[in-house]
Amino acid sequence: MATRKAAWNKGLKTPLSVRIKLSEAHKGHKFSDETKLKMSLARKGVPHSEEWKMKISKSHKGKVFSSETRKKMSASSKKRMRFPLSEKTKAKIGAANKIRMKAWAKKYPKELITRLLGNKPMSKLEMQFESIIKRNGLPYKFVGNGDFMIEQKCPDFINTNGQKIAIEVYYKNHKEKFKKEGFDLWKQERTNVFSRYGWTVLFFDASEIKKENQVVEKLKEVIL
Repeated sequence: MATRKAAWNKGLKTPLSVRIKLSEAHKGHKFSDETKLKMSLARKGVPHSEEWKMKISKSHKGKVFSSETRKKMSASSKKRMRFPLSEKTKAKIGAANKIRMKAWAKKYPKELITRLLGNKPMSKLEMQFESIIKRNGLPYKFVGNGDFMIEQKCPDFINTNGQKIAIEVYYKNHKEKFKKEGFDLWKQERTNVFSRYGWTVLFFDASEIKKENQVVEKLKEVIL
Protein backbone atom coordinates (compact mmCIF):
# COMPACT_ATOMS: atom_id res chain seq x y z
CA MET A 1 0.00 0.00 0.00
CA ALA A 2 1.46 3.34 -1.06
CA THR A 3 2.19 5.80 1.70
CA ARG A 4 0.83 9.29 1.43
CA LYS A 5 3.42 12.04 1.16
CA ALA A 6 3.41 14.71 3.82
CA ALA A 7 2.42 18.21 2.73
CA TRP A 8 5.37 20.33 1.63
CA ASN A 9 4.56 23.00 4.24
CA LYS A 10 3.97 20.66 7.19
CA GLY A 11 5.81 21.94 10.26
CA LEU A 12 6.65 25.29 8.67
CA LYS A 13 5.62 28.40 10.59
CA THR A 14 3.98 31.28 8.78
CA PRO A 15 6.01 34.49 9.30
CA LEU A 16 4.40 37.11 11.54
CA SER A 17 4.32 39.67 8.71
CA VAL A 18 2.32 37.24 6.55
CA ARG A 19 -0.08 36.44 9.41
CA ILE A 20 -0.73 40.16 9.92
CA LYS A 21 -1.47 40.63 6.20
CA LEU A 22 -3.86 37.67 6.21
CA SER A 23 -5.59 39.02 9.31
CA GLU A 24 -6.07 42.46 7.76
CA ALA A 25 -7.34 40.93 4.51
CA HIS A 26 -10.06 38.98 6.35
CA LYS A 27 -11.25 41.79 8.61
CA GLY A 28 -14.81 42.83 7.84
CA HIS A 29 -15.37 39.84 5.56
CA LYS A 30 -18.80 38.29 6.06
CA PHE A 31 -19.84 34.83 4.89
CA SER A 32 -23.19 34.29 3.20
CA ASP A 33 -25.82 32.15 4.93
CA GLU A 34 -25.24 29.44 2.31
CA THR A 35 -21.49 29.40 3.03
CA LYS A 36 -22.10 29.31 6.79
CA LEU A 37 -24.40 26.31 6.34
CA LYS A 38 -21.81 24.48 4.23
CA MET A 39 -19.09 25.16 6.81
CA SER A 40 -21.36 23.94 9.60
CA LEU A 41 -22.28 20.72 7.78
CA ALA A 42 -18.63 20.06 6.97
CA ARG A 43 -17.69 20.17 10.67
CA LYS A 44 -20.59 18.10 11.99
CA GLY A 45 -19.61 14.64 13.14
CA VAL A 46 -15.88 15.40 13.09
CA PRO A 47 -14.44 13.92 16.32
CA HIS A 48 -11.85 15.83 18.36
CA SER A 49 -8.76 14.00 19.55
CA GLU A 50 -8.12 13.55 23.28
CA GLU A 51 -5.00 15.70 22.92
CA TRP A 52 -7.09 18.52 21.41
CA LYS A 53 -9.66 18.24 24.21
CA MET A 54 -6.93 18.38 26.88
CA LYS A 55 -5.38 21.50 25.33
CA ILE A 56 -8.75 23.28 25.24
CA SER A 57 -9.45 22.23 28.84
CA LYS A 58 -6.07 23.50 30.09
CA SER A 59 -6.45 26.81 28.24
CA HIS A 60 -9.71 27.52 30.11
CA LYS A 61 -8.65 26.45 33.61
CA GLY A 62 -8.42 29.34 36.05
CA LYS A 63 -9.88 31.79 33.53
CA VAL A 64 -12.12 34.40 35.16
CA PHE A 65 -14.48 36.39 32.94
CA SER A 66 -15.35 40.00 33.75
CA SER A 67 -18.96 40.93 34.56
CA GLU A 68 -19.20 42.69 31.17
CA THR A 69 -18.05 39.56 29.33
CA ARG A 70 -20.50 37.38 31.28
CA LYS A 71 -23.36 39.71 30.33
CA LYS A 72 -22.40 39.46 26.65
CA MET A 73 -22.21 35.67 26.88
CA SER A 74 -25.62 35.58 28.56
CA ALA A 75 -27.18 37.82 25.89
CA SER A 76 -25.67 35.69 23.13
CA SER A 77 -26.97 32.51 24.74
CA LYS A 78 -30.49 33.95 25.01
CA LYS A 79 -30.45 34.80 21.29
CA ARG A 80 -29.59 31.20 20.45
CA MET A 81 -32.49 29.95 22.56
CA ARG A 82 -35.16 29.38 19.91
CA PHE A 83 -37.78 27.95 22.24
CA PRO A 84 -38.52 28.24 25.99
CA LEU A 85 -37.34 25.45 28.28
CA SER A 86 -39.93 23.33 30.04
CA GLU A 87 -40.06 23.31 33.84
CA LYS A 88 -38.85 19.69 33.79
CA THR A 89 -35.79 20.65 31.72
CA LYS A 90 -35.07 23.64 33.97
CA ALA A 91 -35.22 21.34 37.00
CA LYS A 92 -32.76 18.91 35.38
CA ILE A 93 -30.36 21.74 34.53
CA GLY A 94 -30.67 23.13 38.06
CA ALA A 95 -29.96 19.73 39.64
CA ALA A 96 -26.94 19.18 37.38
CA ASN A 97 -25.57 22.64 38.19
CA LYS A 98 -26.01 22.04 41.91
CA ILE A 99 -23.99 18.81 41.76
CA ARG A 100 -21.32 20.50 39.64
CA MET A 101 -21.06 23.48 42.01
CA LYS A 102 -20.66 21.22 45.06
CA ALA A 103 -17.85 19.32 43.33
CA TRP A 104 -16.33 22.63 42.21
CA ALA A 105 -16.40 24.02 45.77
CA LYS A 106 -14.51 20.97 47.07
CA LYS A 107 -11.99 20.98 44.23
CA TYR A 108 -11.00 24.64 44.03
CA PRO A 109 -9.33 26.68 46.80
CA LYS A 110 -10.94 29.54 48.65
CA GLU A 111 -8.65 32.03 46.87
CA LEU A 112 -10.16 31.18 43.47
CA ILE A 113 -13.72 31.43 44.77
CA THR A 114 -12.86 34.83 46.24
CA ARG A 115 -11.56 35.97 42.84
CA LEU A 116 -14.78 34.90 41.14
CA LEU A 117 -16.99 36.60 43.74
CA GLY A 118 -14.79 39.69 43.59
CA ASN A 119 -15.94 40.24 40.00
CA LYS A 120 -19.58 40.14 41.09
CA PRO A 121 -21.02 43.67 41.48
CA MET A 122 -23.30 44.55 44.40
CA SER A 123 -26.97 43.96 43.65
CA LYS A 124 -29.51 46.76 43.96
CA LEU A 125 -30.88 45.13 47.11
CA GLU A 126 -27.42 44.89 48.69
CA MET A 127 -26.80 48.58 47.94
CA GLN A 128 -30.13 49.50 49.56
CA PHE A 129 -29.25 47.54 52.68
CA GLU A 130 -25.77 49.06 52.83
CA SER A 131 -27.32 52.54 52.67
CA ILE A 132 -29.52 51.68 55.67
CA ILE A 133 -26.63 50.52 57.86
CA LYS A 134 -24.52 53.55 56.90
CA ARG A 135 -27.31 56.06 57.56
CA ASN A 136 -27.94 54.58 60.99
CA GLY A 137 -24.31 53.96 61.92
CA LEU A 138 -24.80 50.22 62.40
CA PRO A 139 -21.70 47.99 62.80
CA TYR A 140 -22.00 45.90 59.65
CA LYS A 141 -20.05 45.71 56.40
CA PHE A 142 -20.53 44.14 52.96
CA VAL A 143 -18.59 40.89 52.38
CA GLY A 144 -20.57 39.44 49.47
CA ASN A 145 -17.49 39.88 47.27
CA GLY A 146 -15.83 36.88 48.93
CA ASP A 147 -14.07 38.74 51.77
CA PHE A 148 -15.59 36.31 54.29
CA MET A 149 -16.67 32.69 53.86
CA ILE A 150 -17.59 29.66 55.94
CA GLU A 151 -17.48 26.32 54.13
CA GLN A 152 -17.60 28.06 50.72
CA LYS A 153 -20.73 29.97 51.80
CA CYS A 154 -20.45 33.73 51.57
CA PRO A 155 -22.98 35.93 53.42
CA ASP A 156 -23.85 39.43 52.21
CA PHE A 157 -22.92 41.33 55.41
CA ILE A 158 -21.26 40.60 58.76
CA ASN A 159 -21.05 42.39 62.11
CA THR A 160 -17.89 44.44 62.69
CA ASN A 161 -17.92 44.83 66.49
CA GLY A 162 -16.85 41.26 67.27
CA GLN A 163 -20.26 39.58 67.31
CA LYS A 164 -20.74 36.54 65.11
CA ILE A 165 -23.72 37.83 63.16
CA ALA A 166 -24.11 37.35 59.40
CA ILE A 167 -26.82 38.85 57.20
CA GLU A 168 -28.43 37.55 54.01
CA VAL A 169 -30.57 39.84 51.84
CA TYR A 170 -32.64 38.35 49.04
CA TYR A 171 -35.63 38.49 46.74
CA LYS A 172 -37.99 35.78 47.95
CA ASN A 173 -39.39 35.09 44.46
CA HIS A 174 -35.86 34.65 43.13
CA LYS A 175 -34.94 32.09 45.79
CA GLU A 176 -38.18 30.14 45.38
CA LYS A 177 -37.67 29.99 41.62
CA PHE A 178 -34.03 28.93 41.53
CA LYS A 179 -33.61 26.89 44.72
CA LYS A 180 -34.87 23.42 43.88
CA GLU A 181 -34.76 22.32 47.53
CA GLY A 182 -37.15 25.14 48.44
CA PHE A 183 -36.81 28.51 50.09
CA ASP A 184 -37.17 27.29 53.69
CA LEU A 185 -34.58 24.55 53.22
CA TRP A 186 -32.17 27.08 51.69
CA LYS A 187 -32.45 29.22 54.83
CA GLN A 188 -32.12 26.20 57.10
CA GLU A 189 -29.03 24.93 55.29
CA ARG A 190 -27.21 28.25 55.66
CA THR A 191 -28.31 28.58 59.29
CA ASN A 192 -26.98 25.09 60.08
CA VAL A 193 -23.60 25.72 58.42
CA PHE A 194 -23.00 29.06 60.18
CA SER A 195 -24.30 27.86 63.56
CA ARG A 196 -21.65 25.11 63.61
CA TYR A 197 -19.11 27.91 63.99
CA GLY A 198 -21.13 29.91 66.51
CA TRP A 199 -22.63 32.34 64.00
CA THR A 200 -26.19 33.67 63.87
CA VAL A 201 -27.73 34.43 60.47
CA LEU A 202 -30.35 37.15 59.99
CA PHE A 203 -32.46 37.10 56.83
CA PHE A 204 -34.08 40.14 55.20
CA ASP A 205 -36.17 39.91 52.04
CA ALA A 206 -36.85 42.81 49.67
CA SER A 207 -40.22 43.66 51.24
CA GLU A 208 -38.65 43.96 54.71
CA ILE A 209 -35.81 46.17 53.49
CA LYS A 210 -38.39 48.71 52.28
CA LYS A 211 -39.34 49.21 55.96
CA GLU A 212 -36.13 50.83 57.19
CA ASN A 213 -37.31 51.42 60.76
CA GLN A 214 -38.10 47.74 61.26
CA VAL A 215 -34.72 46.70 59.81
CA VAL A 216 -32.88 49.07 62.16
CA GLU A 217 -34.92 47.90 65.15
CA LYS A 218 -34.22 44.23 64.38
CA LEU A 219 -30.48 44.86 63.99
CA LYS A 220 -30.26 46.89 67.20
CA GLU A 221 -31.95 44.09 69.15
CA VAL A 222 -29.00 41.75 68.54
CA ILE A 223 -26.22 44.31 69.10
CA LEU A 224 -24.55 43.98 72.49
